Amino acid sequence: LEGRKEKGGSLAKDPWHRGGREAAGQEHLEAAGKEPREAAGQEPMRAGGRGEASRREELGDRATQSHSCDPVVSSRPPGATLPVTEVPQAARTVFSQTFQQFNSVQSAVLPSLLHSDHTVVVTAPTGAGKTVLFELAIVRMLSQAAAGSQPRAVYLAPVKALCAERSRDWTEKFKALGLKVLLMTGDSTRDDMAEIRTHQLIIATPEKWDAISRRSCNKRDAISSVHLVMVDEVHLLSDRTRGHVLEAVLCRMKMLQCPARYIAVSATFPNIEDVANWLGGASARVFKVRVMH
Repeated sequence: LEGRKEKGGSLAKDPWHRGGREAAGQEHLEAAGKEPREAAGQEPMRAGGRGEASRREELGDRATQSHSCDPVVSSRPPGATLPVTEVPQAARTVFSQTFQQFNSVQSAVLPSLLHSDHTVVVTAPTGAGKTVLFELAIVRMLSQAAAGSQPRAVYLAPVKALCAERSRDWTEKFKALGLKVLLMTGDSTRDDMAEIRTHQLIIATPEKWDAISRRSCNKRDAISSVHLVMVDEVHLLSDRTRGHVLEAVLCRMKMLQCPARYIAVSATFPNIEDVANWLGGASARVFKVRVMH
């Protein structure tokens, strides 16, 4: 997106963008008050710089897409929402089958997910609709795919039942877009690499993906085509018995120079800025949602 035009015409000729906004990302960022700087070549914020109070005084009440791992502050009033028509036309059925309006949490995060390729880390209460955030990231991946390419996404969740639920749900939702979903857990006994090459959305537990990625070190074609890594319940990193597996998996993806974007969510996540910086550097976007009584 981001205002680019293809040879021979505008983005409006692409079914992914017909009826939507051209340069939608640019419009959202300008409305937010400033454009984010590119991650490459930018100097991260240093300790001892301006305090939070002075930054907020400068920004006022405007929505801000932070270029660092500071939490994003939204100026939308409570309950402000965006319609499903914000999504490219070809993918609207993914959401419109269930609802016509994104909730306030989803609406606040949507511009960063749908109009940029930044790493996004979100902490929000249970029931806030975090699964839709993953779906927006998948739509972004598909809309940016070059003709004839097959970018892959990997979804990691700690519980097999949650993986199975996502597999059933997403198989139905993304069927119209031709996205083939593959469920991989510790119970799988098939030829993993052969299956991965024929599917675009891989759903697995960290332990299963750990075993697969270890064997893939000499077969990088399957891993290098992973453009999106989605981590559910990312607070598992602090678990004494299983956290090291998830950490090893994410480190290995980076070691193999996988060109992936990372989306991580959790309901309870105290040091969200640290994890966001680890996953995406200074360009990562951080969203904190608190329940106000």
